[in-house]
Amino acid sequence: MKNRYFKYQKFCSSNTPIEKELEKAFMKGTEYCIKCKRYVCKKKTPKKKELPETELDCFLRHIRNSIAHGRVYYKNDGNRVRFVFEDLTPSSNNISARIVCIKADLEYWKSILSNPKNYK
Repeated sequence: MKNRYFKYQKFCSSNTPIEKELEKAFMKGTEYCIKCKRYVCKKKTPKKKELPETELDCFLRHIRNSIAHGRVYYKNDGNRVRFVFEDLTPSSNNISARIVCIKADLEYWKSILSNPKNYK
């Protein structure tokens, strides 16, 4: 996420109430700001003998879940398309992530992820 210029970036632990962070990021409720790129993501609790989730893994998991569960929204305001990815915790229907980005971010991430040289 380096050099993508997000106005607000936050990864929370799995037991942290996310509502306060969403409020700080102007992403709480149904009327939230999408003028600036921002995200709040909750990391998952690692199972026994499992490594903690990296920030990249957390971010991509929430994008994947948003797409899989049909919680992707977009707004085209002429010269810029903004996307909102929203992930919910299945057991409680509480928000576990909101990500606001632009089309150029998605294209940039795709170019990085589709190049095998970027992996160890």
